[in-house]
Amino acid sequence: MRWTTTDTCRSSVARRRSCERGGRACRRTRSKAFSGIAEGSKRSRSSACRIPSGARSCVPRWWLRRMRPPRSRSFVIIVKGASPDSRSRAGSRFSIGFREPRRPRRSSARCSSRRFSRAGSQRSRRVANTLRIGSQMPVAMLDGVKARFPSVEVVEVPGEGAVDGALELDVLLTLPWGTPNLADVLTRGVRWVHAYGTGVNGFPFEVLDGVPLTCSRGASAAAISEWVMAVLLAAEKHLPQTWLDAPPERWNVAELGTLRGKRLALIGFGGIAQAIARRALPFEMQIQGFRRTGAKSPVPGVEIAKSLEALLGEADHVVVAAPETPATRHLLCDETFAMMKPGVHLVNVARGGLVDQEALRRALDVGRVGLATLDCVEPEPLPAGHWLYDHPKVRLTPHISWAGPESHEGLMERFVENLERFLRGEALEYRVDPDERY
Repeated sequence: MRWTTTDTCRSSVARRRSCERGGRACRRTRSKAFSGIAEGSKRSRSSACRIPSGARSCVPRWWLRRMRPPRSRSFVIIVKGASPDSRSRAGSRFSIGFREPRRPRRSSARCSSRRFSRAGSQRSRRVANTLRIGSQMPVAMLDGVKARFPSVEVVEVPGEGAVDGALELDVLLTLPWGTPNLADVLTRGVRWVHAYGTGVNGFPFEVLDGVPLTCSRGASAAAISEWVMAVLLAAEKHLPQTWLDAPPERWNVAELGTLRGKRLALIGFGGIAQAIARRALPFEMQIQGFRRTGAKSPVPGVEIAKSLEALLGEADHVVVAAPETPATRHLLCDETFAMMKPGVHLVNVARGGLVDQEALRRALDVGRVGLATLDCVEPEPLPAGHWLYDHPKVRLTPHISWAGPESHEGLMERFVENLERFLRGEALEYRVDPDERY
């Protein structure tokens, strides 16, 4: 089959000869006007080189790229004399040309209103997708959250009294012990509650009704562990008893203790106790922990005791760092104090409810407990005239072991981490089990 046009085209390789395609001679031709006539063809192709069906075009690609129409125009093939239901017929004439771009349609009022309504619906969807956080903490604490999450709206919610009837919330940031109107606030569509603190023993779990609760567990571990090491050293080095405010009777003579080789017992082995263990190991202390699960210690060099009796029997310093739950309330009682060797140093950085304070008083009076350093008591604050203020073997601080330059940042960072997970639809961390109260 043969194709002819007004001018002959030969490639640089076959300038003086014809090319063979599938055993057929093909004389490649093209027109300067970029048009031609197909002769005796059963199937036509919209190409510059007219090659029979089954043959591959051999027009140089650089020439096709040079002849490519401008991008602003449409490349079309106009079939003259062909019926609408057939692409080509023998003897049909083809011409290749350009079609001018269509002019933009004039926007009618109907189209404009449609576009406006579509844009309005998109804006309404964006508004609907805005996450609303109700805070019963000072709203200024959430300035960083608003800057980090532009789609989040923060609303101040009072902790007492009536709440606006039209108020709707997605997330609630509240106090670790809840608020008087918490039950009413939770009916405003709240899907997640975060308690701004590490312990939630005073939280009213009965009002949650299935809403997940998280807390800032472990956020104060560094500050509390440093405070514990300070009081352990103070107990061994007799501080502040050895401080002077007048000339002493004896100079350069004292009987001081050391942490080296002493046994440290940790009741509870969560984030705080693990931080204490890591800081105590360089002092060459022998460290044991006790945890409800009995799992292995994640801190190398720390053993997990199988029972409280095995933990307390030889301990020189006992640190209470467990959560207060119905199962752990008054964990330290007459029975457990009897397990300890005489003169033990007791430190409480957990909750006051873990220690039976009347049993502690008896243990102090008989010398079973040599010193009690208490940062947590029950109730808080203690009323005036309470015996803990005046007992000579008690060192009392007003629940400040968690305090530090980055304490509030750490507590808020736990909330921010979970906020990111909540926005992504992922599972929340630091969740509180309503049954375990921890």
